[in-house]
Amino acid sequence: MKYIILMSHGHLASGMKSTVELITGENKRLLSYDAYVDGNGDIHSFFDSFIKEHPEDEIIAVTDVLGGSVNNDALTYNHLPQIHVVTGMNVPMVLNLVLKMELDTETMIRESISESLELITCCAKDTADEEEDF
Repeated sequence: MKYIILMSHGHLASGMKSTVELITGENKRLLSYDAYVDGNGDIHSFFDSFIKEHPEDEIIAVTDVLGGSVNNDALTYNHLPQIHVVTGMNVPMVLNLVLKMELDTETMIRESISESLELITCCAKDTADEEEDF
């Protein structure tokens, strides 16, 4: 079985989970860990417990910021074959991961990142309604 664990500084992870489940419905394999709030200060204890409870399961840890403390802590588990760390959490990426969960993990991650990158853009102002000078 695969699990996606959203991990962030503050409540971004639980907010992201809420947003994605609003679209897809509740998903028992989508979890969140809000670091440094609500008594959640020890990412290693959380990961160690989860891995112990799910030794045969794949875990995709999606973190908020590359190089941030949450990402760095998650990366200490990246050497384990069942752990995959992805960073730059955003709604399209997490939505794609959830919807592609039945694919093999490498394809699921690669496609989700690629498709979410296509949706990151600056929305240009519509100039069609502006009057032209003659």
